[in-house]
Amino acid sequence: MPPAKRGVPAADIEQPAAGVEQPAMLNEARQPDPPEPAAAAAPTHERVDLSTDEWSRVVSFLERPELASMREVSKELERAASYAVNSLNVGRREELAPALAAYRLNRPLSLVIHSSALLPADLQLLAQDSSIVSLNVADSNIDDAGAQMLAASDSIAKLRLGHTSTDASAASRRNQIGDAGIQALARRNVIKWLDLSHSACGLDGARALGQNRSIERLDLSECNLSDAHAVELANNKTISSLILSYNRIGEFGASGISALAGSTNIKELSLRGNFIEAEAAEILGSSTSITHLDLSDTGIEDDILHALLARNNCLNSLHLNLAYLGHEAAVTLSRNTSITALSLLACDEIGTAGLALIATNNTLRWLCLDAAFIGDAGAAAIAGTRSITEMQLEENHITNDGAVALARNTSIVSLDLTSNDIQDEGAIALAGNEVLMRLDLTMNQIGDDGAVALANNTSLTSLSLQSTRIGERGALALAANRNITSLDLSGNDIGPMARQAFEAVRDRYTLLVL
Repeated sequence: MPPAKRGVPAADIEQPAAGVEQPAMLNEARQPDPPEPAAAAAPTHERVDLSTDEWSRVVSFLERPELASMREVSKELERAASYAVNSLNVGRREELAPALAAYRLNRPLSLVIHSSALLPADLQLLAQDSSIVSLNVADSNIDDAGAQMLAASDSIAKLRLGHTSTDASAASRRNQIGDAGIQALARRNVIKWLDLSHSACGLDGARALGQNRSIERLDLSECNLSDAHAVELANNKTISSLILSYNRIGEFGASGISALAGSTNIKELSLRGNFIEAEAAEILGSSTSITHLDLSDTGIEDDILHALLARNNCLNSLHLNLAYLGHEAAVTLSRNTSITALSLLACDEIGTAGLALIATNNTLRWLCLDAAFIGDAGAAAIAGTRSITEMQLEENHITNDGAVALARNTSIVSLDLTSNDIQDEGAIALAGNEVLMRLDLTMNQIGDDGAVALANNTSLTSLSLQSTRIGERGALALAANRNITSLDLSGNDIGPMARQAFEAVRDRYTLLVL
């Protein structure tokens, strides 16, 4: 029987914000800044009304926000504005053709189509538009014939065809792509990022993907894949990031794991929700190329973790969320010298002594213990670290005592304490820490006294106090702080005077949410 899924989706796991190398599978690069647009023509030129839904949607993605307030512009300015567009969302299939026709770009375009069942004519239009380099058509009712049409594109390098929407209505639009569509996509050596999660990938489809020579990132989550599929995929020589979450790999042996571990090009591998026994873990540990590994929700216990790490010295990032780890696992982790990023979400059996051991590991830089129920004693134990710079401690029943212990730490620069039981006393203690730069106290019981103390801190640049108990006095104090450039006070009743104070200094912020 597969390990029981304990209800925490993959998307819930945050990655290091800075200072720790992040897997490409979870960290997409930002598009480069656009070239400067041509100078706008004088307003004597013919004017056009651009108050349509299509233009409004495009305007929302302009990198020059001052254009968003314009309702009429000259045709020359419209043309110039197109240089600033690099991402376009279309909410209905009826808007697709007009949007592409009106705002055709001479630069690469990232296109997302939401909540629409696309027709063959739409797919043909997308395949023929050479400006589209990134296309998200998840949950668009695409079948094999539709995938074959998209495969004709010579420009689309990033293609999402999986199931991503949490909207219940999306189930009726889920793409139905099988081997015929997958083979057509695999024959095109143009695509570099391909999401085929929830597809009906058979052995023929897996074999075709294994022979492809362009794909660098492949997502085949929840495709009912077995070890035989994994063996075929391991033949691929270009994939560096492979996501195989929630399949049946390892159910009847370790042949698939062995093939994947033998690949020299796979650097990032997700086997979340598959079957990992001691033999498979030892084989994975022998890999000399895999640096980022996700074994969350695989039922891993202390002995399996020991088998994985006993002789491994190349893993940099390890996710063990929902694992059944105890004190011996903490001993194993404390001795590891290669892992810099470790996620132990919902691993609630390690214990305070185990956390104290993990804190002695001087290689770790990023640690997630969300929903691990560590309490104040656990917070005090992990606060002993001298190397961790980023820590996530959401939903851990931490009170003022735990916050006071964490405030004494001198290595942590980014701390997430969302949904704990911290009050003003804890916030005041954290405000006295002059190392912290990013602090999240969302959904704690912080009032004006805590906010005033945090406003007097000189090291914080990012602060979230969403849905706390801050009023006008605390908000006004925060508005006077000149170091904080990212601030979230949503869900608080800060009053009109504080809102006016923030509006007067809005230019100071890269992010301000009231």
